[in-house]
Amino acid sequence: PTTKAPTTKAPTTKAPTMKAPTNKTSAPNFPLDFSGCGSTTLCFRDPSDCTGTGDCKYALIVQYNGTTQRVTFHLVSKAGGFAAVGFSKDSMMGMDDVLGCQRDVNTDRVYGKDCWNPNGRNPNQYDADQTSIVSQEGAYVDGAVACRIVRVLIPSDTSQDYDLSQLYTLLFAMGSSRGGPLEALSKHDTVPIVSDGAVNVTEAQVIGATQEPTTAGDHSSGASTSEPPSAAGSVCPFAFLIVLFLVFLLV
Repeated sequence: PTTKAPTTKAPTTKAPTMKAPTNKTSAPNFPLDFSGCGSTTLCFRDPSDCTGTGDCKYALIVQYNGTTQRVTFHLVSKAGGFAAVGFSKDSMMGMDDVLGCQRDVNTDRVYGKDCWNPNGRNPNQYDADQTSIVSQEGAYVDGAVACRIVRVLIPSDTSQDYDLSQLYTLLFAMGSSRGGPLEALSKHDTVPIVSDGAVNVTEAQVIGATQEPTTAGDHSSGASTSEPPSAAGSVCPFAFLIVLFLVFLLV
């Protein structure tokens, strides 16, 4: 009898696939609880006197757990599409770690996302590595987008997921645009608000905001920032010609 030599198959490798984050449908902690602001939580709200019962245009509550080394972010926006907070090393937009919650364009479900603002005029990017997010849940309630994201304090890869034990200027952004669970955040409707200084999100405090961000090449818009010529600059040459004409007549 003849025997066949055993055949071996070359191992097949599959390209890594990105999974949509698991989402809960319950509204996370409505209404917002600002009772711990400055004592147990970090808070920012717009307007600063909103109560959290549907009157906040934007709100952020952050709580740090030193035992688990995890940070919980609670984001809310009345813009209806997404709410986000960016962590900037230089108070300029670009090269920022971003956490956000966004309403799905088809199902209205809300997903928490880890994203990245690249430098220059490139749009926001969905981070392929979502492992810095431990858990997330979101909801769309009464026209408001809300989510709770639990993130590790210091991720294993800090190239695009920053070490949150450090100081960062916070960028508060929101928009009406929606997107799929694996898509990046869309362009914000208004210029993001910037915290009035660099902060450590592990420290309980109330954050103020006093300025709009400067941009190292707006990553979401190609609009020019050049100013039109002033009225004085266009009138002066004409006036000078009139004076010359009058002088000619008198001579």
